[in-house]
Amino acid sequence: KLAGMSVWFSMEPRGESLEEGLAAWRSILESYPEIDGMELITQERGGGSGKGFASGEIRKMIAEQFGAAVSDDATVAESVVDGTTQIDGALRELAGSIRLAGALRDGGIAGKRSIAVGVYVTDPRALATLLPVMRKTVPEEMFLSFLPSYGARGVARAVERAKFTAADWRRTMMASWMEFDGNIYLQQHNTAAIARLMELARTELGEE
Repeated sequence: KLAGMSVWFSMEPRGESLEEGLAAWRSILESYPEIDGMELITQERGGGSGKGFASGEIRKMIAEQFGAAVSDDATVAESVVDGTTQIDGALRELAGSIRLAGALRDGGIAGKRSIAVGVYVTDPRALATLLPVMRKTVPEEMFLSFLPSYGARGVARAVERAKFTAADWRRTMMASWMEFDGNIYLQQHNTAAIARLMELARTELGEE
């Protein structure tokens, strides 16, 4: 913080009730009162079944969680493709995170801290659908956060497919990789892929 960095605490609500989620955050803030931001993100791979779904099934899931106005939106509808995995759990947990984030804001628990709502999905098709859903459902004052692959190349490919706009980038926190995982099983240090990710952002943001 002295160097100008911000400190965030990331939590996976995992389908807890609103009351359980609020209680968890009260406990977190009691232990870490100086954090600057609060991230609510889905479980890895969305926490769902892992099966692929037909486009009609996915649009029904979106309608069930967010209403017909979202599922029938043109940008959402055109993003849905057959065979997408990880989408069932991600939609369910995303909806819960949005409700919890709103309660943290409206109830004064968050205070002046920033809030981010995020998804951890590694199927690029899921990210391409979740992004337009989040545009329409996550309050504008909140950040969007994404962990879209297990490697730097995969992150860049997933982001390119999802077609982030300048408005998306302005409120996005994006996770990429310098190594494969915590065991450092596969060294990457893939500067080319990280540069590609920055290029995708600069293409939309220009000189911002």
